[in-house]
Amino acid sequence: MELEKVRHVLEKCARCGQCRARCPTIDANDEGVPGWEVFSPRGRMQVAKGLLEGVIRPTRAALDGLFTCFYCNQCVETCPSLANVTDVVIAARKHLVEGGCAPASILQAHETITGSKNMFGLDQDDRIELWSGDVSDLVEAHVGKHAPLLYFVGCQASFKGGLANIPVRMVQILDKLGEDFTLLGEDEVCCGNPMELTGGPDEGLKELAEANVNKIAELGVRRVIFTCPGCYRVFKEVYPRLLGKGLPFSCAMASEYLAEKIRSKDIDLKPIQLPGKVVYHDPCELGRHMGVYDEPREVLRAIPGVDLVEFKHNKEDCNCCGMGGGAAMYDAKVSDFQARAKASDIAEVDACSVITHCPACFQGIEKACGVLNARGAGVEVLDLVEVVARALGIE
Repeated sequence: MELEKVRHVLEKCARCGQCRARCPTIDANDEGVPGWEVFSPRGRMQVAKGLLEGVIRPTRAALDGLFTCFYCNQCVETCPSLANVTDVVIAARKHLVEGGCAPASILQAHETITGSKNMFGLDQDDRIELWSGDVSDLVEAHVGKHAPLLYFVGCQASFKGGLANIPVRMVQILDKLGEDFTLLGEDEVCCGNPMELTGGPDEGLKELAEANVNKIAELGVRRVIFTCPGCYRVFKEVYPRLLGKGLPFSCAMASEYLAEKIRSKDIDLKPIQLPGKVVYHDPCELGRHMGVYDEPREVLRAIPGVDLVEFKHNKEDCNCCGMGGGAAMYDAKVSDFQARAKASDIAEVDACSVITHCPACFQGIEKACGVLNARGAGVEVLDLVEVVARALGIE
């Protein structure tokens, strides 16, 4: 039983309430005021404990609390008892899925990913076609070839047209730097991150892991690069557990790879012009979950013309954009409310550009910028690789 595995974590909770101060979902509602306890980390711990002990039934209130968690990990950062609340949330979600009590939207998402091998239910033939139009010749030359380096695109950037610039710029950067790289193309399947976050069964996740790892190994790849923190985290932390062994290749976010190039002076970054101040948003899965804070900033500071400033709450303390944890799959309104809160952070630093390093965060920050731009602010959101591409003269 999944909840039994985290009983020791549940017993760490002293119910002190310190986690409430930084949890974004407790006031992600129409009124913008603290909501019911079930929307706080402490409340979620109590719901999970009640489910484990059989004294709480999977009511709508329980589902609302557990499935609106953004998986931002703020609670873990602030907990004086060192209780990993997010582990408990995932275990509770898995408990509900196994018991057939999970929300219909979540179960449908699991079915879609299992059936189509991507989170959108689209044809795998479109995994390359939908983003590579402007660089089709370059992409076709690299799909399925044996190479030491592989770029894993991920579902979001592959299938959502508004994110196409991320993989386009990444392959152009790799080409510009003379890398011998490969792409899986239609053989790339969902990494499993949306399923894992929402309590999907391990059997389905393992099937996805085996498909990706085996295909990558067939191509003789020694290193995989990601532009999605969710894919990165799942490959590095979840796949070894599911497969019972280490991966036959190393994993790196694009920022880690680019920071190495900067240190070794193997990249020539030219001055660029961005209007006004630039602020970097730390994705929750990349920052608080994987500890990658410095490399994106190192890359941005190496580009002449970038006036980098920081949010009041940054790095370990950075406020979530509202797109994490599968919460938007369950209740999009909660995600939208958090985007409005993030808009206040952006306005506070008076930045003209917000840089992030995550396809999901790109969408959350885009919502936040939309709130500001409706007031005439004129703020744009860019992915880190888009900025680097400009500095390399890639148009």
